[in-house]
Amino acid sequence: MFEFQYKKNIQFLRGLSVIFVFLYHSNIPIFEKGYLGVDIFFVISGFVITQRIFQNYEIDKKISLKNFYLKRINRIIPNLFFIVGCTYVFYLLIGPPDLSLWNETLSSLFGVSNIYYIFDNISYFDNVFDNPLAHTWSLGVEEQFYLFYPLLIFLIFLSKKNRLLKLQIIFLLIFIISLFIFKIKLESNPSLAFFLSPLRFWELIFGGMIFVNLHRFKKNNIISIGSLLLIIFLIFSNYNYNYFYLNLIIVILSGFFITFFSKSKFIENSTFVYFGNISYSFYLWHLPILFFFDLYIVNDFYLDIFLSFFLTTILSIITYNYIEKKFRYLKFNEIKKIILLGTPIFLLLIVSLVYAKYYNNNIKENLRNFVHKVNYLNYKHDWNNRVPFNKLIYLDNKRIYDHCEDRSKNFTKNLDGLKIECLRQKNYKTLFFIEGDSHTAQFIPIFNELKTIENVYYKHSVYNISVDQVNQLSNKFSEIIYVTSIDNKEKLKIIGLNYPKFNKGIKYIFFKSTPYPENKYKPLKCLIQQIDCSIDKDKDYKKRSLDSLFNEIENFKIRNDKIFLFDSYNILCPEKKCVLYDKNKDLLFYRDATHLAVEGSATIAPKFNEFIQILQNK
Repeated sequence: MFEFQYKKNIQFLRGLSVIFVFLYHSNIPIFEKGYLGVDIFFVISGFVITQRIFQNYEIDKKISLKNFYLKRINRIIPNLFFIVGCTYVFYLLIGPPDLSLWNETLSSLFGVSNIYYIFDNISYFDNVFDNPLAHTWSLGVEEQFYLFYPLLIFLIFLSKKNRLLKLQIIFLLIFIISLFIFKIKLESNPSLAFFLSPLRFWELIFGGMIFVNLHRFKKNNIISIGSLLLIIFLIFSNYNYNYFYLNLIIVILSGFFITFFSKSKFIENSTFVYFGNISYSFYLWHLPILFFFDLYIVNDFYLDIFLSFFLTTILSIITYNYIEKKFRYLKFNEIKKIILLGTPIFLLLIVSLVYAKYYNNNIKENLRNFVHKVNYLNYKHDWNNRVPFNKLIYLDNKRIYDHCEDRSKNFTKNLDGLKIECLRQKNYKTLFFIEGDSHTAQFIPIFNELKTIENVYYKHSVYNISVDQVNQLSNKFSEIIYVTSIDNKEKLKIIGLNYPKFNKGIKYIFFKSTPYPENKYKPLKCLIQQIDCSIDKDKDYKKRSLDSLFNEIENFKIRNDKIFLFDSYNILCPEKKCVLYDKNKDLLFYRDATHLAVEGSATIAPKFNEFIQILQNK
């Protein structure tokens, strides 16, 4: 009744789906729907795993959970551990040393990265281009499904009567419930809908439903090939389809292709089939390869993608032949020996690392120092002393992000109610009261450079204006200058509402917004690749509607004679091109898409000093 033969068309579809995902992760706009390849993969996995369970049942006349789980371990774990391990080591050696891949690696190895991304409040669509292990979330979904699914079938098959009917009913119920909750959560909690495995079970169960009912349908290549072409059309289409319905249609069309396929020399040719065979290795390798290529290689964009694809394929062939195939067909006794030997070693290694990271500061510090010494970016470009934002912003010798945030607990207040760790004070003359979020904090290096400014206080806040505190301080200091940055109209509106509440003698310095790089990591990539980089001023103005914002700021200033504007934008960008990284001077102006690097901020100090002298004369 059931079809157990090897299906080359499924291998073709498996290979095609992983290419879709690769092209999506290549960040080519035309392939922005390539992430749907994962949904196709889920359908295939559900089909294939059901086929295996039923095939083993036909042979052994029973469902052996032990054999099932051992085979899944053989199929998934060796390759996963090897490639994730290689990625982690490469990241330590040549990745940004101020960032850690520890949590991502650990969650990937234990098959829970999808859950990690839920609790860490990370969006796949925002995070995937930053994290070489972001794609392992789908493996977490599949591994969690594999824990539940065979047990479900085993329990149903304990019954002697109407097994298939009961199985069909249970499958249908799971499909409907999972799909229904998926749709609801997409609207209220998209991250949960995307990552939580039970809300993805409908796709995997659909694959199982296809296998159980495959024999009921006549083959029809017109429907099958038509479904395939429609899948390709939808993924390449630039129309903004509703995500839920597009996802559902792709899953159904994938089922049609599998169900109605008859024969095709083109689809069943050995090259496509082999690519389907190596698709698991390809999936694991592709994102780390793209990540490191994007970080280090500066060439033609499409040549980089071709080289990434080529290298991913070569590595996939190697791991498929020397890891996947070697472990997949091991006998039970061999598997048992490996598990008995490997599990204690692996757990000992993990426990040792956890102990060093969280419980022994000496070992932790020694390990960190060792990693920093061997890390290429650190010894080549002095990365840790130039790039990390919250670790490098000081006021005198005090790191403000350790003490000055609202959530900070490590501080001491003086008699004026000011945090000593956020204060430079020599007298009770002019106090520069600096308040704002990270876009204001980025200007602290200017004040740190100018030692002639005797009294400086920084208070970290987001859209809060400390009117009462500033008014109280105005009774103690001879002059208060309230300093903040204005990056958008919402911030300007909040300042406008609070401005009348300040005491009359208070003055104000507003930093204008800085230019924004188009890409979050472009400045850092320019540093790594040692190329000059810039921003197109006209494009930035147009994209962010800066003419309107700056005009409103100027009008606000005109109406209030105590306000002074520091034009940080045009000081950083006097010409049509705004420098991100100057190769000749080895000067990094930015550390991401909206923040200046410390050395970039410090370049403004001379102009700000002139500005202060003019203000004092007034």
